[in-house]
Amino acid sequence: MYITDKHYLVLPAKKVVSPRDRFIRYYNDLADLEKQSRPTDEIYLTGDQYSYAELGDAILHRYKNDNVLNNLELLVICYWGHEFDPDYSFGAYLCDKYNIKAKNFDICDQSILSPVTAIQVIQSFFHNKQVSNALLVCFDQTTIPTAANYVGSKPEKSSVASVLFSNQQSDINQYQIVDSKCLSKSALKHHNFSGKTINLVYSDTSKFDYSSAGIMSSLFQKKYFQQGGGETRFYVHDIESSDVGIVTVKKSSMNKNKDILI
Repeated sequence: MYITDKHYLVLPAKKVVSPRDRFIRYYNDLADLEKQSRPTDEIYLTGDQYSYAELGDAILHRYKNDNVLNNLELLVICYWGHEFDPDYSFGAYLCDKYNIKAKNFDICDQSILSPVTAIQVIQSFFHNKQVSNALLVCFDQTTIPTAANYVGSKPEKSSVASVLFSNQQSDINQYQIVDSKCLSKSALKHHNFSGKTINLVYSDTSKFDYSSAGIMSSLFQKKYFQQGGGETRFYVHDIESSDVGIVTVKKSSMNKNKDILI
């Protein structure tokens, strides 16, 4: 799979508003069902308060005038956390607003490994020759309803990333996804690779932003690739998961344009 375009955006903070009663009631019901402490009132008034529709709008409008969405064959959206007090079902809203007729999926509840799972889904469609292009959109925001005694990682910024894939090699390709998979941590010790390896460790004390868009911004940085080509394998470790995501990326040797880093 060849990458022809990518973007990464950090969204600004918004004016804080009180959520509607229905939104609070929904999370209270979830907490009661799981026999967990209810989210505190204060937690709803922290963070940037973005809905998924707003996050999707922030990136999809960039493609509106480029005919990309009109010709799109597969749209995959992934995220780790929750959205804030939405007005719409975001998938239907975005497909209607941008006239997207492509097959579409959303990938969630895989902790920070959801982008790796999403890449695997896209890879499967390409392998079976069901599509010739695909758009991956990853986002998270910072208002996450949690109980006062919650211990764990959260996104530090509201951000969104997009990656456009093609099955055609050309001089506009920036990178190539060679392979992706998720392995249990116990199986990882039997997994060998002779090229350059990068460990991306996501925890509440790590230097990486704990978000789906944050992962995508890490995979395509020039410093992680060897001069003269070769493959780089990224191991994505998440303290919230018993699995490790593995993505093997190759910088395209045909790319004649200035490298666009996300």
